Amino acid sequence: MELTERDKLVLKEVGRWYFMLGRHIKVFCGFPTSNIADRRLRVLIEQKYLKREKILYGVPYLYFLTYKSKKLMGYNTRSGMVKVDKIKHDIVVLDTVNYFVNNLKINIADIITERQLLMRDGFGSKRHHPDYIFNVNGENYAIEIELTPKAKKRLENNVMENFQNYDRQLWIVERNSKVERMLKELDYYNITILYLDLVIPKKT
Repeated sequence: MELTERDKLVLKEVGRWYFMLGRHIKVFCGFPTSNIADRRLRVLIEQKYLKREKILYGVPYLYFLTYKSKKLMGYNTRSGMVKVDKIKHDIVVLDTVNYFVNNLKINIADIITERQLLMRDGFGSKRHHPDYIFNVNGENYAIEIELTPKAKKRLENNVMENFQNYDRQLWIVERNSKVERMLKELDYYNITILYLDLVIPKKT
């Protein structure tokens, strides 16, 4: 099988996030319809470039790279374990991307993910990184999706690191949540709070 440029894009995108759902692959990789995306993903699974796993009840299949595709794309070939308690958070992270693509006119290819930042550090690093970052008009943005409260000190440390390293930090939280209240108590001028229900509108 000869990989197409879009196949390589699929492998690149899946590899730089922790995993992807089919709906994310369709949008991020420019497939015109879900049926066309699904057919191509089946081919990539059959040829051992992708694997998909059903891990949580009620959550669609998660797509991962295989050893074969990691080696092809130059990613670390160690078999990383998905953190079950982070799956829903990481799906929300992927779901927020379109908001910034549409509202700030950025390209998906220009986003740098948390996984890419950790890979730059080395996987042993304990340094905090945002969920993803990008640059708009010369300003570096840190995007954080925070749906469950952290210890106040840990949250403040993350905010302080973002303040030191990025021009703007955008926190996506649930409306009237404890996380929103905690962020509003912190005195950092570059924080912007966005509500999850505006970034990812509920389907009617």
